[in-house]
Amino acid sequence: MKIRYFITGFALISLLFFIQCKHGSSGKITKIKAKIVNPQTDKVIISRDFLMLHADTLKLIGENELNGSVHTPEEGLFILFVFPEYQTVYLKPDDSLAFHLNVNEFDESISFSGSLGYENNLLMDLFLANEKESLYFYKHKFDFPPEVFTHKIDSFHTLKENMIDDVYRTFDKPSKKFRKIAQLSANSNDYILKETYARKNKKLTLPQNYFNYTQILKQKLADPNVIYMYTFADSYLRRKIVPQQNRQKLNLEIAHIIEKDIADQAFKNNILTRYCQRYIHKNHISQIDTVVKTYFKYLTNKDYQNFCRQIIQSNKRMRTGISFPSTRLLNTNKQTVNTKSLFKDKKILLSFWDLKQHRNFKTNLKKLKKLKKLYPHVIFLVVNINQDNFDQWTMAVPKDDEIQYYRLKNRDNWSDIRPFHLSQVYLIDKGQIKQSRLNMYRPDFEKKMHDFAMEK
Repeated sequence: MKIRYFITGFALISLLFFIQCKHGSSGKITKIKAKIVNPQTDKVIISRDFLMLHADTLKLIGENELNGSVHTPEEGLFILFVFPEYQTVYLKPDDSLAFHLNVNEFDESISFSGSLGYENNLLMDLFLANEKESLYFYKHKFDFPPEVFTHKIDSFHTLKENMIDDVYRTFDKPSKKFRKIAQLSANSNDYILKETYARKNKKLTLPQNYFNYTQILKQKLADPNVIYMYTFADSYLRRKIVPQQNRQKLNLEIAHIIEKDIADQAFKNNILTRYCQRYIHKNHISQIDTVVKTYFKYLTNKDYQNFCRQIIQSNKRMRTGISFPSTRLLNTNKQTVNTKSLFKDKKILLSFWDLKQHRNFKTNLKKLKKLKKLYPHVIFLVVNINQDNFDQWTMAVPKDDEIQYYRLKNRDNWSDIRPFHLSQVYLIDKGQIKQSRLNMYRPDFEKKMHDFAMEK
């Protein structure tokens, strides 16, 4: 069970297209060396934030190796993006880190060396211990009496504490900040499991002090990038909010709870941005409304605010009723086709796939073929977002005449066009967007598709 922050799979590559990675300001650096096995891109990104707004891009050289440096204004956790995976790494100014990983076996294969090797190997061991702990409780469906559950949580926690102590006995260099990061990394998964247990066992009477662990949200955190703290915040909010039909009231309530209950401002900024981004994407927000204004009022990081504004502007440019922007595609014969001529006088369902996400594509293709049988006069287009591996893509294209397959020729207007996830489609009539970024698995999609197909 991989518990991750909100950028996963296709959302990550969407961000890679959407955001231009910026190098940090000049100053302190950390030297980086690495060997990447089975890379899926020719670069690695190391960022001070999950949005990749303050990031360094390192190009693979030679036999898929890295040899460069990243800007590290202060010690702490940075995010290592090796598409389609990511992990946090601990860096310090004027220090060095080397690592080796196999992209196909990411978390299990990554190992660190260099002057920061001890710290990072400990964090990975804790990460894998957290994964093992989660698998155990989900395997048993959290079906324990409260006292048994507490005992088992404590047992897993003791194993992690022993892991930390063993490293510190042989390695006495960790800084005070790193020790706090390691401790929070060990604790935070326990918080998630306690929230999950409470949610799955609502009828049980929990001990009076059961939720004392939530006091961590009232404190300054060791680092805002501890991965498990994001999932914990999600679980906490899920328990605290009152489900409502009105999406604006629900999102306003979320913003108010985050502001009131989370003390660490850097962590709060990350959580606020996550929920603001989700609200904008899910509801196709094309102008700053009351909800976004509220998030911005609590969100002190101006770069994060601007990130959300860019998404709103993209939605505005691609909203229903707008002409689909001219975009160049390649067909399987390597011929360039422009969407302006391709969409002319036709009804189009435009879908997307990612060559790297084969299982996702197969699932979506079943859905598309079912729809195609119902609406044979609508042209179904599937665009592969990858620009590399043309031969690999053509080999993966299904041999059928029901659906037309293209791939992006270059980025063109991709930052506007991209869906947030691969289940989103466009319905286009004579080049005009009739429905923008519809989720084809939502209950109301079938009716919208029918109305679009039958409309004269």
